[in-house]
This record gives sequence, structure tokens and C-alpha cells, in this order.
Amino acid sequence: MNDPMLPGIESRYVPDTVKASDCWATSPTLYEAIVARYGPCDLDVCAQEWNAKCARWIGPPLDALAERWEADQAWCNPPYSDIGPWLAKARAEIDAGHLTSALFLVPAATTDGWWHKHVPRAERITFLSPRVAFVGPEGPVGGPNFHVALLQFSRFSRGSPPDVAFLRWR
Repeated sequence: MNDPMLPGIESRYVPDTVKASDCWATSPTLYEAIVARYGPCDLDVCAQEWNAKCARWIGPPLDALAERWEADQAWCNPPYSDIGPWLAKARAEIDAGHLTSALFLVPAATTDGWWHKHVPRAERITFLSPRVAFVGPEGPVGGPNFHVALLQFSRFSRGSPPDVAFLRWR
């Protein structure tokens, strides 16, 4: 399904095909460290009731890729199996004036196609150390066998290469 307000952004929420790991949540400790450094988020665009990081959130049964993201700063820990559409949606929402800034927690997958397509348009890339652990509905689920990065997109990130930073979050 395409969003009539944002041509070319295809909705991809299909509840029967979602991987369990795509629903893992950011740990509260990590999220608090991110907010302390980059400021509060007022909309979680990829959440469920149990893992929402903001009072306002978008999640099933709504398709966040088809909804308007109206916020000063949005938070997104997207499904790692399909990151590109989420980054494209953020850029489209910023370009449309609905969103000022968006923070994304993503794999530091610098050789992946989505990284090369979207990350050069970021304002900032922050590599996190140590590796993160995620949380499931029943509690800690461990962490991935890769590092993650925080991407910040904003209306100010146009044309110049992203700033690079490092955050030791604990």
C-alpha cells in the first residue's frame, strides 16, 4: 500500500511475516543515554504498547510507514530485516515539514546497500560502545553479534557529510 501523501513510500507492515527479533526493544539504559546526549523524543514511530519509548507512538495495527510522523524528534528502532523504507520515510517526512529530526538505532552495517543509500544524508552517525543488548516482552533477550549505530536525520542534514561521533553508553 502506498501513502498518498508521500509518493513512492510503500507500506510494509505485514503482521504474519514479522520476525521476533524485529520486535526487540531498545533497553531503557541505552535509551536514557541517547536522550541525555541528543534530547527527548516525542514520537516512537516503530513501537508496540509494551516497548514504546515515547508517550506518543505508532505501531500495529497501524502501519507507521503509511502514517504521518508529526514530531520535533522521532525515535525509531526499526526492524533490522528491512531498514531502508524506514530511513526513506523519515527523510520524506522531514522534507515535507512534518518532522524536525529523527533518531534511528541501526546495525553499523557500513557495507549494506541501505547504508550507502541513506546514511550519507544523515546529520550525524554515532557509533555505540559497548555492544547493545535488547529487550523482549518477557525481559532481556541478549544482543546481536554486530555493533549498532545511532543515525540522526534532520532538516539541517542536507548536502554536507554527516558528523561522526562515538558514545560509550555505559
